[in-house]
Amino acid sequence: MRKRVIASIERIVRGECAAAGTPKEPTFEYFDQFPLTDNSEAVNDTITEALTEFSGTEAVQEATPATASDRGLSYEIFPCGSGIRSRS
Repeated sequence: MRKRVIASIERIVRGECAAAGTPKEPTFEYFDQFPLTDNSEAVNDTITEALTEFSGTEAVQEATPATASDRGLSYEIFPCGSGIRSRS
């Protein structure tokens, strides 16, 4: 899925640059890419047991899994060939 999203972003940016008649093709630089977290059930069980032993059963509760991030997705688009780098 990630490859499809990146390919789509690049396709859209190239199309916008072509439509605007920019003098250069856009360049793309990616950073801060990490593999997805793969939670181990065995590790989760070990940590849950230790926290329950330390804090008591009332302090440790089961939660529904959810996707989360410490950063929101952001991007900036600058004119193609402007020499300005964008960060996401």
